[in-house]
Amino acid sequence: MTIALVQAADLVDDMLLFARQRLIKAARPVIERQQQKLLGDATPEMAKDLAAYFERFASRALPKVAKAVAIKWDPDDIDWDVEEDELGELFARWYVRVGTSTYELIGEQVGAEVAWNLNARGVKNVLDAIGTRVQGINDTSRDALRRMVGEATERGLSIDELVRGLPDSGFGGLRDMVSGWASTDPGGANSRAQTIAATETANAYSLASVNAYRDSGLIDQVEAADGEGCGLVEHEDDDYPDGVDGLLFDLDTADEYPTAHPNCSRAWLPIAAR
Repeated sequence: MTIALVQAADLVDDMLLFARQRLIKAARPVIERQQQKLLGDATPEMAKDLAAYFERFASRALPKVAKAVAIKWDPDDIDWDVEEDELGELFARWYVRVGTSTYELIGEQVGAEVAWNLNARGVKNVLDAIGTRVQGINDTSRDALRRMVGEATERGLSIDELVRGLPDSGFGGLRDMVSGWASTDPGGANSRAQTIAATETANAYSLASVNAYRDSGLIDQVEAADGEGCGLVEHEDDDYPDGVDGLLFDLDTADEYPTAHPNCSRAWLPIAAR
């Protein structure tokens, strides 16, 4: 009798797993459309917020450059703690917005109760990623400013020329560069606000989905849905010369590599384990 009960329980588990797998597979097209809508709505709005941030950044940074007495102005003179705090608050708002909606979609997809709760392990993992992302953006800004100062120094330019540029000689200047960061034109050559928004909304979605799978307790593996030839760590990845699209990974790996590069279209699709 005991053996029969165990066999019956195993059969029920197998039936439930099969049903969950069918549910996930059937829900995939709908979830993909909802994901595209979520990111399509969030990206341009986040880009506007980032554009406004970069305009405020310019208003804080450029006057300090103009007051410098020599071309040896150092981007470290900017109060990067202020920039980190403001950009971090902006990111937190958007990661919470995208994450909350993502958890709702994942709950529908896997048929489980998962919710964006600040006490949940997965939600903490998502929010913990913000500091690293913000630091990376500020480091990129600092490096770009430093490169332009170095070029101005090599050219023997004045502080005024560093700020306003010399268009006829191919030197754009700090004002044009930082103003370009505030561009939300997807086709713009220097549209940092747009690029960051597209990258970070996708990053927030991937992180939230992986951690929602973990919080559900039903998913151990995920399938990578990615662009043609895109590797795990970066687009050109020697470890994955044919790309990772269609390959299976554990949740920890997916959590570590939510996206591979700016404007990455990666998503992680669930494989039911129980």
